Amino acid sequence: MVHGPLGIWKVFLSQPARLRVQPAKDRPRELTVYTRSHIRRSSEATPGTKAGCPGGTPFPPCVFAKVAHPAVSGGLTLTYDPNSNGGFEGLDRLGRVIDQKWVNDSAAVKDRFRYGYDRNSNRIWRENVLTHGTANKFDEYYNYDNLDRLSGYDRGDLAGTDPNFTGISGPATWEEDYTLETLGNWKGYLTKTDGNTVLNQTRSHNPANEITAIDANWILPAYDNTGNMTKGPKAGDP
Repeated sequence: MVHGPLGIWKVFLSQPARLRVQPAKDRPRELTVYTRSHIRRSSEATPGTKAGCPGGTPFPPCVFAKVAHPAVSGGLTLTYDPNSNGGFEGLDRLGRVIDQKWVNDSAAVKDRFRYGYDRNSNRIWRENVLTHGTANKFDEYYNYDNLDRLSGYDRGDLAGTDPNFTGISGPATWEEDYTLETLGNWKGYLTKTDGNTVLNQTRSHNPANEITAIDANWILPAYDNTGNMTKGPKAGDP
């Protein structure tokens, strides 16, 4: 198997002629390239089945294109074919989810999210389609450091146009920022609501990556000899 930008290539390579091999069965017989076009042509995009599997072969890039949850009152189905045209535009060429829609048995959209990525496949934004542009602002825009670690995110209404959103428009309704040390521990944790600071916390860690200090008004965590946390701050009551 060879992973490529358009999917997975199944390649059968020949052995050099100087080797003694069976004349027919050991020679190259097929080169199969599975791309998004297979998903478009697939007839298996029914609830609980997989799309993108020519002949029903169950290996990547076969993906679930539609999943039903019949136990939910009124029905609930997740689909990556948001336009119901067999094109499966909910997945990009790399198999990443870019459009996720939830509908009931009456085809009413109950939830829908769109996503954007950078060239390292980090998710950089999430659009809540049902609330975008309304008073309920639930879009999110994510930031990463040079090691592709999440360094913060803003929630609100995305600024710009799909797919080139540039951030959150105006003060974020909610913001979280993380200051990470070399090993990935949080040295700082900042939260804001509508641009106003809610929490600005600093932390220290020992060589075992255990928290040894949090701001003076927080309870210090305790650990057993194997590193399991045995005591820690209670949410809402530090």
